[in-house]
Amino acid sequence: MDDHPEIRASDADRQEVVERLRVALDDGRLKMEEYLERMGLAYGAVTYGDLAPLCSDLPQATALARPQAVPPAPVPLPAPGRSGALAGLPVPLKIFWTIWLAAVW
Repeated sequence: MDDHPEIRASDADRQEVVERLRVALDDGRLKMEEYLERMGLAYGAVTYGDLAPLCSDLPQATALARPQAVPPAPVPLPAPGRSGALAGLPVPLKIFWTIWLAAVW
């Protein structure tokens, strides 16, 4: 973007800048007034040269400040030798579901 300031910006380019501004707002790098002003300028930008100054004082990535995604817990498998829909459930739940299924079925 900085290499060719005279090239016309696309809607995707404007949206990318607005997303960087939103991340900066979330990180506390911009105040709401600054964010709104820069967002308006981003949506009104015609060229890359118009977009570049809006993020020039912001870091490229804030990956270190963001929490890492926690992988989902593994799903326990039924014990070997058992099969069926109720096989892995504790006995009280098996009784409950058996009664419920008998009543509904």
